[in-house]
Amino acid sequence: MEHVLESKGVAAGNITRELLREEIHNLLAEVGLQ
Repeated sequence: MEHVLESKGVAAGNITRELLREEIHNLLAEVGLQ
């Protein structure tokens, strides 16, 4: 059971990191346009 929770946490962490990268990329693009 602990292993399942661990893998779900890792998956959630990867998704969060991917979203953050996307947000940062968008912010940098906006700043670059101004």
